Amino acid sequence: KNEEPVAAIGLNHRGRQLIGRVFRLEATMTGGEGRIRVGDSSWRIVGPELLAGTEVKVVRVEGSTLVVEKA
Repeated sequence: KNEEPVAAIGLNHRGRQLIGRVFRLEATMTGGEGRIRVGDSSWRIVGPELLAGTEVKVVRVEGSTLVVEKA
């Protein structure tokens, strides 16, 4: 039986709530990866390589990673 740990389920639910939201990159994405700050949390993001200051929109969640595109 493959069940996600309760903490992972909560994290995924929080991630889904971010779909459609727009954030500004504090640092340049390298290798298609980066991080964004949401409140007091830091989230791993994947998407196109974008420069710091670019606005990105969350388009989906893969596990505990947010997938973004240029807003």
